[in-house]
Amino acid sequence: IIGCFITNDLHMKLLRKIHVTGKTARESVWLDLFLNNRRSIVINFEDGRRITGFPEYYSDDPISQYIYLYKPAWILYNDIKKIDEIIEMNGIHGILITPQQKIESIMFI
Repeated sequence: IIGCFITNDLHMKLLRKIHVTGKTARESVWLDLFLNNRRSIVINFEDGRRITGFPEYYSDDPISQYIYLYKPAWILYNDIKKIDEIIEMNGIHGILITPQQKIESIMFI
């Protein structure tokens, strides 16, 4: 029961609604973002690579930054057309992004 309250932020939602606090029950903003934004993301890596997909699994620790992307696709910039192109990974269910891949930022689409 306690886990349900914390995971779903039930008690803190009530406290935020009555303006007692602005905090959530979760341990980090990292976890808040993934739990509250159920949508596709774009991950920008420090080396300039970009990938998009749906975060199906992710760590609850912002330091470890493991993310399993469902339906991943690479985003490559086409210098000739001056646009981003999506390169689908057909036949691949997902890809595990590990901390060694050095995430610069994550955009929620």
